[in-house]
Amino acid sequence: MTTSAKRINFFKSIKFKAWLGIFILTILPLVLFGLYAFDLLGNVSRDILVKGNIQAFQQVKLEVSEFISKFDELTHFLANNDCFVKPDMQENAVKALRQIDQSYEGIEHVVWVDAKGTIKAHSKPDSNPYIKLNSVEEALARSNKQTFSYSPGCFYIKAKITDSPDSDSIISAISFIKLRKTIEGLTFGSNYKYYLVTESGENILDQNDFPRNEIADIMDRPCGAYDLLPESNKGSPKIVISLPILNYGLKIFIFQDAGEVYAVARSLGNRILNFVFLLGIASFILATYFSWTITEPVAVVAEKAIQLSEGENEVRVEFERDDELGFLAKCFNSMSQKIIRKITEISALYKVTNYISSSTTSRKALDLCLEHIIKIFKAKRGSIMLLNNERTALVVESFKLASPDTKDSSEENLNGKKEEEQIYNLSYDDEDKDSGPVHFELKLGEGIAGKVAATGESILCMDCQTDDRFKDYSGDRSKSPKTLVSVPLSVHNKIIGVVNLSDRSNSLPFTDSDLDLLQAIAKQMAMSIDNARLHDLTVINELTDLYVRRFLDIRLDDEIKRSRRFGFPLTVVMFAIDDFAELNGKYGSNACEAALFDLGRLLKKTVRATDIPAEYDTNKFCTILAHTTSEQAKLFADRFLKIASEHLIKRDKMEFHITLSAGICQYYDEKYDYRSLLAKSDVLLGISRKIGNRVSVSDDEDKEQK
Repeated sequence: MTTSAKRINFFKSIKFKAWLGIFILTILPLVLFGLYAFDLLGNVSRDILVKGNIQAFQQVKLEVSEFISKFDELTHFLANNDCFVKPDMQENAVKALRQIDQSYEGIEHVVWVDAKGTIKAHSKPDSNPYIKLNSVEEALARSNKQTFSYSPGCFYIKAKITDSPDSDSIISAISFIKLRKTIEGLTFGSNYKYYLVTESGENILDQNDFPRNEIADIMDRPCGAYDLLPESNKGSPKIVISLPILNYGLKIFIFQDAGEVYAVARSLGNRILNFVFLLGIASFILATYFSWTITEPVAVVAEKAIQLSEGENEVRVEFERDDELGFLAKCFNSMSQKIIRKITEISALYKVTNYISSSTTSRKALDLCLEHIIKIFKAKRGSIMLLNNERTALVVESFKLASPDTKDSSEENLNGKKEEEQIYNLSYDDEDKDSGPVHFELKLGEGIAGKVAATGESILCMDCQTDDRFKDYSGDRSKSPKTLVSVPLSVHNKIIGVVNLSDRSNSLPFTDSDLDLLQAIAKQMAMSIDNARLHDLTVINELTDLYVRRFLDIRLDDEIKRSRRFGFPLTVVMFAIDDFAELNGKYGSNACEAALFDLGRLLKKTVRATDIPAEYDTNKFCTILAHTTSEQAKLFADRFLKIASEHLIKRDKMEFHITLSAGICQYYDEKYDYRSLLAKSDVLLGISRKIGNRVSVSDDEDKEQK
């Protein structure tokens, strides 16, 4: 059986999908809620930990800022004293330095230096002379822009005595020992640790437990709170808060142990996850129960549908319900008897549409459609007749006899080689093939087909031998078909033709059901035929009724590609009217148009449905013959030259005959494209025209090269 008739895999069944859907809709929100709650507890605990101690953090920052600011203001106050600029008051300046040193705890020393870093005075007693500046002080003294500098355990403040670039300066060296003791007093008994760090990452409080690597990782980040997870399970998580001291280029890093808080949050989170897990188990059980209960009737209907697809046409769903599933069962039972016929109808419509849309010519499309319809209805023969331009008569565009030895072309790939051989099975040296074109016209209203075209009403004739509506052209009623079904081809209530089928090969008569099916197919076929005819109007010359040059180029290029792919022969035949200029001079332009008019229609009637007749130039016609060798093409050309020479052209009061010349070139070499193939055919045509009424064929040089 086909895939559609196989039993449905459990994991693709509606039972499993419904169960999975209910399970996901219940479990997924619970899981997301548990994860969200767990994450939320961690964030809330962290925020509580940070915000609950923010006052203490700000107090530490304030102490550091005030400590540095106090000595900064003191140094600038001292530098503004007049005793440092007046020579007679230098003794007072030394006293001022010593007085400041002795009055404030935390000052290591205060020095008075010039711009080159030479000491003029210092705050130490004479018994403890100050010999020289250290490297940090010396660099600070010589800098014109820098006013602060730091070293481990100490920081330096510089204040210029005047605004001159070469002005002397006062440099105060302040110890951080007192500041460190103050901070330790603020954090005594807590789990906080404070570190005062310069922009280069140096700890100026000179603490032994300074976490250099951790601070280096977050030094360049914006100020704020950051989590530090332990590298192993032995440690506990920490929260690091960085606060800036903007005026002095320092940052305070506060490390806080968050292990206890996170442990409490983790405990609450585990309880929530356990609750979610238990709730998920309950949801799993309920989802299983409800999905199986709800989907069981749907599974029954699906099983019956499988039986129907396997050919059990009398399948019925037996359960009785008052809900939507019961309504579904009733609808299934009412439709089961119609499905097979609808499948046949849809399949036929699809194939007919596919034939028309994929065929290269309208005649080829009609032949394929008719062949398929004959096989569907098992008819012995059929025809498609279209109204002429004047809408006065029906013209047979396609006629087919049942061919039991030929497979339905729908079973082959339309682009495959087998289908190609099947379509092009008509040879030009065999004019009596059943699949050849039949040129027959039936006046509107004449016979059954004429009445169908005139009234737009389908006719199912059960006995053509006794029915007066059937018109017999053979003269022998006994040879007339027994049953005939004729259906109009209508587009927007406009009749464009009819399709006829006669006599079934199984000797059974056509039925009303067959008539309904053929009408549905004919409706779609008519629309496709009408679209194809509209397309032909854009690519067919009105005078000659042949394809235009641009269409010839495109189709020849396509046929060359197909010939390369499938390896079938391809030949181009080019015709021209002999002495065309003399014809114009003798009879005038009207005679030339009449010759072109008749010649184009003669060529169109002579070629096969698969051939492509087109204009090449004003007086030249070209025909693309796929699946045809140059020898076969010559038979066709000779026959057409004979038909053209015997044809009497009549127009107004003129009557005359014409002769043709032809050039034939077969495609052999892949180096040829459509232009070179046409050009070579034109050259051969020129050779023939020098003699007149002759056919020239390409020599064997190409075959030898090939």
